[in-house]
Amino acid sequence: WQAKGMGSLLLDYMVQIGRQRGVKRFVARVLPANKAMLAVFYNSGYRIQSEYDGEAYTVAFDLAPPAGRKE
Repeated sequence: WQAKGMGSLLLDYMVQIGRQRGVKRFVARVLPANKAMLAVFYNSGYRIQSEYDGEAYTVAFDLAPPAGRKE
């Protein structure tokens, strides 16, 4: 399913559900080898904050809609 947009669709769905449930921030740990998932986050339009601890990236963003994106 890689390169078919499923990661982006799933992220959008998780954000939608999170907002409905009052979640304000999304945080995930992503292994460096998972470049496809890192790309999904960085290309999502959200203001991504990330930190690498030597083992994995912690990726986080607020669930407010990104600038210029209607939701």
